[in-house]
Parts: sequence; structure tokens; C-alpha cells
Amino acid sequence: MNLIKKIYSISKIITLILILKKSSNVKEKKETAQKITNLIEKLGPIAIKLGQILSTRIDLLPEELINELKKLQTNIKPIKFKKIKNIIEKKFNAKLNSMFKKINENPLASASIAQIHTALSKKNEKLVIKIIKPEIKNTIKKDLILLKFFSIIIHIIFPKIRRLKPIDIIKELDKSLKTEINLKNEAINIIKTQKNFKNNNKIYIPKIDITLTNDEIITLEYIDGINITNKEKFTKIKLNTKIIVTNLLELLYTQIFKHNLFHADLHPGNILISKNKSNKSVIVLIDFGISSTIRTKEKIYLAKNLLAFAQKDYKNVAKLHLKSQTINTKKTIQEIENDLYFIFEPILNKKIEKISFKNTISLLINLSRSLNMQMQPQLILFQKTLLSIESISRHIEPSINLWKITRISLEKIITKNTLTEKIKKIFKNKKNNKEKIKNKNNYNMKPIPLIITYLIIILINNIMKYKMII
Repeated sequence: MNLIKKIYSISKIITLILILKKSSNVKEKKETAQKITNLIEKLGPIAIKLGQILSTRIDLLPEELINELKKLQTNIKPIKFKKIKNIIEKKFNAKLNSMFKKINENPLASASIAQIHTALSKKNEKLVIKIIKPEIKNTIKKDLILLKFFSIIIHIIFPKIRRLKPIDIIKELDKSLKTEINLKNEAINIIKTQKNFKNNNKIYIPKIDITLTNDEIITLEYIDGINITNKEKFTKIKLNTKIIVTNLLELLYTQIFKHNLFHADLHPGNILISKNKSNKSVIVLIDFGISSTIRTKEKIYLAKNLLAFAQKDYKNVAKLHLKSQTINTKKTIQEIENDLYFIFEPILNKKIEKISFKNTISLLINLSRSLNMQMQPQLILFQKTLLSIESISRHIEPSINLWKITRISLEKIITKNTLTEKIKKIFKNKKNNKEKIKNKNNYNMKPIPLIITYLIIILINNIMKYKMII
């Protein structure tokens, strides 16, 4: 797809989203959502990756679109095996049959950036081979330039969206993708995570064959586990789903606050469940392409917020947000505390099945708008991961209380001295300080070249006259 077609497709997607939000016809909404998803898939890997991230943002997009975007997680058209064979042989400067006893030509999975095939080693061990798709690096580089351009346009045209920081979101995506397309980074993340969970019998990370791994190919042991959403299978083999969900949430918090390296792509396709020697469930994590760290400053903010929510300390939550300048409001701490109490008090002691997630999100959207809450791009991957775990939990163990597990997990981590001394001191600090908000402008916009101005005019014209481009 050439540049002009991509610009046209992106403007069409924006327009269709606006139509979808205004439409009240169920059939029309579903068809529009399908059109948007099809356009995203045609745009290529960057758009698909962004679509996957947005598939967890039910606070931003209509439900119909969210349901369609979720299909982007797995349904990506594979490339022909001939190309895969050429890549492997070229990268290792050897024939395929000299490296593997057998390789399955039909892919096990096909994602936006890579394709996965199973194989047999010369020792008859079952393997998984992940291969970066050809020309993907050049495509990503070009598409990121385009997305950066459109994020600036969105920032200019839609003032209400500025608090979501579209420019910073694309910057975070850029950073994440540059890491993901070099499989040496994934190999390092796997080795580090294996070391971190070396003595943990609840978690297992597949072994890596470093001799058959480079920047475009990674080779791992094959694990025949159960997909984490297969509730019926868990019941059949008598695995406790409550323990699985508890271990999954503890896994996330341990990675963030103890190891400072977390798996940031925990959708169902990347989590398997197997049994250990004691016949207990083991969480198997695969695909470490997107792993992340959180800076100490954000980690402190995040830990304090999570624990304050879990302990129902709404006043502290209000203070934390004012201090961090993530909200810009004339409301008093007491007023913000009351708003939070109204939303969270009825749900924090409830099981997931008793909580109307849609209603809660609706209330949170209204509150975030009234407080002019700023998006924090550096925490997007954490938010995405947490929402994914919530969705999994709701499916396999709806009777569980996630906030209770959060409180117990965080208190355990803090007690065991796994946070830095700085974080622990801040947790203990109960002094009431009045916080002042300084208005900041994060974007110093440079003069816009004539061609960009022209393209903005085209985009606005399409949005105002959307019927012309449907």
C-alpha cells in the first residue's frame, strides 16, 4: 500500500470511528466496526499492533469495535513457507535439514510481526521457531513516520483528545516495536525471566536454544499446555482456577515491583497452563517480544495508587493524582474523594461476576473528563496487561475478588523488602501535604509545513463529509 492510500485509509478509519460512536443501529455499528478492522489489517503491522493495544481500551472505543479488534490478536494472514525457509537458511548460512530433523510447513501461529512454526531437533526434541517476517523492519519504519504525523494532526484537530497524549502514545509504540523486531532482545528477556523465577514452581518459562537464535529467529522448547481460557479443560483435570488467577496477578506484581521486568503482552494466546510434579497448576509464559520496565518514579506512583485503592483510601488516591499532576481540576481533595467513593465503594468488595464493568468504565470516563485526567503513556503497557488479566479472570473464575488479591500481593511484596527503600519510606509517609498544580504544556508545536497543512484540510473535509468516503 503506497503513502497516499495509507493516508486515505487512516483518515477513513478516524471518520468511521466517529460514525460508529454516533450510530444507534446495531447492525450498522457491527458492519462499521468490521470495516475499521479490515482497514487496520490492510495497513500492516504497526496499525495491527496499535489495534491490539486499543482492543483493551473499552474506555476509549465503542464495544462493537473492541470485539472486532480482539480478532487482530490471532487472525493474521501467514506468509508462504518458502520465504520462511529462505530466511532461516540465509541467517544461519546452512540448509534447513542440517539444523532440524523436521519442520512443519504449516504455521502454528501468524502475528503481525512474526510467524511461528513447530520443528523437531536432531535429538527428537519438539521445538518452536519464531521468525520475523521479511521486509517488516522497513515497513515499520515508514509506518511509524506516518503514525507520528497523524498523532500530531489528531492533537491539533481534537482538543478533547489531547489529555490522552496521542503523540506520546505513538512514541511509546515506536520504542516498543524497535525492541520487538530484534529477537535478541526477546532472548535476553526470556533468560532474565527464567533466572528471576528459577526457584518458583508456579511459573515456567520455556528453554531457549541459543545456538539457533539471532536477531530475526528464536528457537525454544515446545510446551504442550492448555490455553488459559479453556475453563472446561481445567474442570476436567481438576485444576483450581482461583489459584491460577491468583498466581497470574501475583506474577504481574512480582515482575513489576520485584524484578523490574514484566511480560507486557499477556493476552490469552501467550499464557498456557500445565501441571508440575505435585499435580498443581503451573503458568507457562510464551512470547516475550513485548517486555517492559517501569521507572522508579512511576513505580512508586503505581504501587501507592494500587494499594490505596485496595485499602479504600480514596483521599490518598486523590492526593496522589493531584501531586503527580495527572489531573487538572478546581475540585477539592474532598470532592475528588467523594467522586471516587461513589464509583469504587460499591465494587471493591465484590466478585467480578457481580461488577458491571461497562457501567464502571462509563462512570470512570465521565470522572476522568471532569478532572481533565492526563493519559500516562509510560504506563500504557501495564494498563493493557492488567485489563487482559481482568478479562481472563472474568472468564475462568468470575467469583474471585481481584482487589483483595491485589492488596494481599502488594502488602506481601512490600513486607518482604522487595521494593526499594525509597518506595517503602513513601508508603510509610502519612503526612498531609497540600499539593499545587502547575499548568504545563507538554507539546511545543513547531510551524507546520504547507503540505501537512494541506493534508490536515483534506482530513477535516473527509470527517465533515464522511458519506463521501464510506
